[in-house]
Amino acid sequence: MRMTQLHTPLFRPALTRALLLGALLALAGCASKPAAPPAVEPAPAAEAAKPAEAPKPAPVRKAENELGRGVAAYENGDYKTAQQALQQALELGLATPQEQARAYKHLAFMACASRQTDSCKAHFRKALAAYPKLTLSKTEAGHPLWGPVFQQVKAEAAGKKAK
Repeated sequence: MRMTQLHTPLFRPALTRALLLGALLALAGCASKPAAPPAVEPAPAAEAAKPAEAPKPAPVRKAENELGRGVAAYENGDYKTAQQALQQALELGLATPQEQARAYKHLAFMACASRQTDSCKAHFRKALAAYPKLTLSKTEAGHPLWGPVFQQVKAEAAGKKAK
């Protein structure tokens, strides 16, 4: 921009306003006291009495990590690593029934894929024992190897509960 453009009538008012605004803000900042920190309201009694969620013990975190590693290895087709990691996760002690069922479910998938039907059924039984509400996704349930086996084991488990 050339110097003559700075002094055109269209530019001068905007420049003047910007300079004035900047000067006012600078002066206002110098003349004022520092702002007081915002007041902290006391927590309601129910929240104050509620203990903070404790961090998970190291073995539980390790078990969860192994579960994640096992599922990832399964999805990548590395079944040997998947089986080892899932077994390790179960041995370390997964924290929730859903996690236990997830580990057993993937072990069942691998057993069924290896045509080890008895082992597949045993893993599905353990999965359902850990978490009776376990269901398979539409894709999993439609698999020709483990879909029918899961349905059979689930029906057996439902029959035992009905008696």
